[in-house]
Amino acid sequence: MKQTKRPTHQQRARYILKKKGAGARIHDVADQSLEVVEEGLSKLVLDMYSRTSVASHTAQDLQEIRKQVRYFDAIIHDLCG
Repeated sequence: MKQTKRPTHQQRARYILKKKGAGARIHDVADQSLEVVEEGLSKLVLDMYSRTSVASHTAQDLQEIRKQVRYFDAIIHDLCG
């Protein structure tokens, strides 16, 4: 994973929970939840990239790429509320 100077999502969540006085059990649940979400999103992005890459580098038509973009838009819309 790429290293940055900014805190990770998990580090930010831990900081917020610490400032709010949350207990260790809440920290554990938050860590586990963030891991699941980050792993799922990583897999989703890689799968979509692979599928659209194949579609754009082969004889598949533009309709397949547009379908993938609509899927991605729908997922992002659901995640962002």
